[in-house]
Amino acid sequence: MKRTVIILAFLLLISSSLFAENLTQIVTEPSGSSLEILSNWRVIAILAILISVILVAMAYAIGMGFGMPEIEAWAKGEISQIFANVVIILALIAVVALIDATIMGIVNTSGVGELYCYPTENCLNKTVNAYLEDYLFTAKSGALNVLENNVEATAWANRRLGFNCYLLKCAQGGITHSIVSYYMLDSDRYSIIFEYYQGLLSSLHSQKFFINEICFKVGPLLLALGIVARTFFFSRKLGGLLIAIAAGIMFFFPAMYIFDWMTLDMTLTGDNGVQDEISTCPAECLIAPPIAFYHNTSSSSYVTLSKKADVYNLFDESSSTDVRKLLLGQKKSLTTTAGYEVFTCQINSSKSWFSDKYAVSGAADVCDQSCRELPYPHSASKCANYSMQLACSVLPEQCKINRTVVKIDESERAKCPEECRIVPPLKSDCRSGKTTSDGYDTCLYSRFDCRVAKLSDLNWRPSINSELKGAEKCNTYPKDCAANLTATESCVYVMPQFGSCSELCTGCPEECRFLNESDLSSASEPTCFETEGSYIAACKSCPSTCKINISEIEAKAPTGNNCSACPANHRILPAEQSLPANYTSDTGSYSCSLTSCASEYRLTVPRSACEMCVDAAEEYTYDPPLNLNCGDLCKPSDSSPSKSSGDYTKINEDDLVGMEEIKMVSKLMIPAYLLPLLNIAATITVIIALSGMLGGDIEIPGISKIF
Repeated sequence: MKRTVIILAFLLLISSSLFAENLTQIVTEPSGSSLEILSNWRVIAILAILISVILVAMAYAIGMGFGMPEIEAWAKGEISQIFANVVIILALIAVVALIDATIMGIVNTSGVGELYCYPTENCLNKTVNAYLEDYLFTAKSGALNVLENNVEATAWANRRLGFNCYLLKCAQGGITHSIVSYYMLDSDRYSIIFEYYQGLLSSLHSQKFFINEICFKVGPLLLALGIVARTFFFSRKLGGLLIAIAAGIMFFFPAMYIFDWMTLDMTLTGDNGVQDEISTCPAECLIAPPIAFYHNTSSSSYVTLSKKADVYNLFDESSSTDVRKLLLGQKKSLTTTAGYEVFTCQINSSKSWFSDKYAVSGAADVCDQSCRELPYPHSASKCANYSMQLACSVLPEQCKINRTVVKIDESERAKCPEECRIVPPLKSDCRSGKTTSDGYDTCLYSRFDCRVAKLSDLNWRPSINSELKGAEKCNTYPKDCAANLTATESCVYVMPQFGSCSELCTGCPEECRFLNESDLSSASEPTCFETEGSYIAACKSCPSTCKINISEIEAKAPTGNNCSACPANHRILPAEQSLPANYTSDTGSYSCSLTSCASEYRLTVPRSACEMCVDAAEEYTYDPPLNLNCGDLCKPSDSSPSKSSGDYTKINEDDLVGMEEIKMVSKLMIPAYLLPLLNIAATITVIIALSGMLGGDIEIPGISKIF
């Protein structure tokens, strides 16, 4: 036993001298902090591994050389722990590098204010500080503003108006009273709000102190001590716990602020920080639901207003109360100083002051903002409700969004012929005026999937088995929905004639499917004509979208003598049926084989009606062109912050209701109080999980009941 103690003491003496030599090299370098040595945890980790390797190797050699099986067995067990330590250190280095690179990429490419991270900087620390500084600036500005208002309110509350008589007749009496004593209420309110600001500033300063002084100064110290402690068997559990705590407060806790900034909606709770890719978002997708409108008599056009500020700007300050009632739907209209009558879009069907058009029984109180689109968004369950349809039907056309394409690409539009385009229902009010036995409007009560008509027959509607329950919603009521080739007068989708050309053109051979009868005049065969010489009746009923335009064939005419001996109306390729022999072979005066006239100089007969529209963009398959893909086209380009957090906290009056100073202090409570608690709870959970993975031991009484 004594021999073992002497050997271990000798090994410790050698290892301490080696450590002191390396430590001296580190200390001799310039350092800006008393904790600089411990903060360089990578160097200490490598030194600790080297020392442990030397100790284990020497112990193993001594155990074998001196015949000491206990030391030899200990050394063998420690080898696996050395490998585990190496893996942990490499993983920490890789994770730290990944976090630095990720945060640097997000910040440097997003343009968050003037924030920029250089490779030599701790970008995570810099970004979190910028985030908290923005909130501190916003909170300080709000507090100063409240103090200024409080001074002014107090000054007014203390103003007095009095009358004094210095004559003996009135006994030198006087009367003094306050003229605006109600300002004391404002002063009290400002004092209470300022106390809230004090708490907010204390919380934000505490968070900043913890980030700078604990996370990025004490954290590296704990990490270095943890790596050293885990290297030796007698302190391995403590080392695992210290590494877990250090990783939690150095990396995970600050990263939670970036998570808050990037994922939460900062308009109220933190920051979404996502900037729309406006360049790829069409103009028709940027239209917001109007909240009011007026008729501009000088231009004879309607002007829609989508922001409350735009409405307030039309009136002077004395009308602010009436404007607020207008925006809440408590007033129908209000006349501006310029003589324009502004109408509200918050039409409440229960208000008696509306005309009979708006006084509709059974309707929802107000048409929801998400349902104010044309075509009507029936896919949303809220909008498909009958009472919501009824409420939205009373809204004027000017209060709805029409997603028709603003900038039309004529070349793209030409890819889909007019007879192949779908006429969408863009009529604002689709009430039929007829009612069911239960008092429902027949059109609005019908099924959406049955509000369909054909281009060739506007009276046609889909039908289902009449014995099924609710069959009248498809077989009867949709017929009362207006169908028109003008979209703004239609309440149904008017569909072109789709289907297989072989079924739509039964009796008309493929070689006869030309748009004009004159295109067949050069054909010597009477295949396309009846005995009296007229174009066969089957070809007249064949849709034009199943036919060929001979001018397109002639446009394929090659140079030289190729195809010159094959008439243009013979240069076609079959879709399904077979063509006569002289259309594909060299017979008589025709040289129409694929050798004489290659397939690239021919045109294929359409296989299905309107198949050419497949190549056109979806919005141009409608007449007028209509964009129904705004959700996909206007997705954000990435999830990086795009603004300063302080900019996001300056929300407009559309988001919260109340006095400005109360709105400002209330929206700061979430990032000042709630988000830090969320970050702390998540960090503790990660520390507990990570400590177990690293072999650490943590036992906090009652913590298991919370997590």
